[in-house]
Amino acid sequence: MQLVQFNIHQHYPAKSHQRTVFLDSKYVSGISRTYPKFCKSRKKQSFIFPKGVVQAFLDRDEANLQATRYYFPLNVGKKHWVGICVDRNCGKITVLDCNTCLFTDEKIEKHLYPHLHMLPYIVRLSTRAVGSAEPKRFSVERPKNLSQIQNPCDDGLMSVLLMCSHAVYGIEACKNISTDSLVEEGKSAVVLAFEYKETM
Repeated sequence: MQLVQFNIHQHYPAKSHQRTVFLDSKYVSGISRTYPKFCKSRKKQSFIFPKGVVQAFLDRDEANLQATRYYFPLNVGKKHWVGICVDRNCGKITVLDCNTCLFTDEKIEKHLYPHLHMLPYIVRLSTRAVGSAEPKRFSVERPKNLSQIQNPCDDGLMSVLLMCSHAVYGIEACKNISTDSLVEEGKSAVVLAFEYKETM
């Protein structure tokens, strides 16, 4: 996901998406491992989260501003990838799904449980807010009118395209990604990966 972040900031440096973050695998794997311990904790408001889970939410930019949206890919049922957008200001998680017929909303939400339950506490921690009351759980939105594909081999790339389009142009742009563009985007990804490696 660092490659995606690099691509967006390289090609669209003046856009408002500068306050968006693409979370890496440390967050996704870390929050899954932390969830059982979090559920057992009696004092969730004082729960200590691993650095890999909270760091991106604590970071601030040069203007001392925190990101407002966070993106990460989520694997559902070990056979389908969706893009996830966490909007901390709205308290909402948007599921960017390129094959909405594959799983029900309930199934998708079940895979989001760790994020739904822990993110409100992580966001509270990142804002240094103090309180013992249980924070409001994030809502879930799963638009059904986004660009759809049928080939499961393409859902990984498509989920990345949906996240990029959403980050830069908004939800409307996610309705106009054709399957024909996947091949070209795949080629571009190879070139971009090489360019990114050269900058490291």
